[in-house]
Amino acid sequence: MDQDEIDILEVKPERLGWYWVTLFQYEKEREEDPNYFMEWVEFKDDGEWDYFMYPKCYVCFIHKREEQ
Repeated sequence: MDQDEIDILEVKPERLGWYWVTLFQYEKEREEDPNYFMEWVEFKDDGEWDYFMYPKCYVCFIHKREEQ
């Protein structure tokens, strides 16, 4: 798959803010690294997630939004 096809798979919310999400790591540096991991990630006003592993993973599930 190329990056455009992977970007289509990424889940995006309707509102800005911080979300508890599951990320799928499709490009691992080590075999023992997990396929999935959960963390708080910010959805920014440019319509993109702000996470450190891009482009090696993508947001595949949104579990909850931080209450403000």
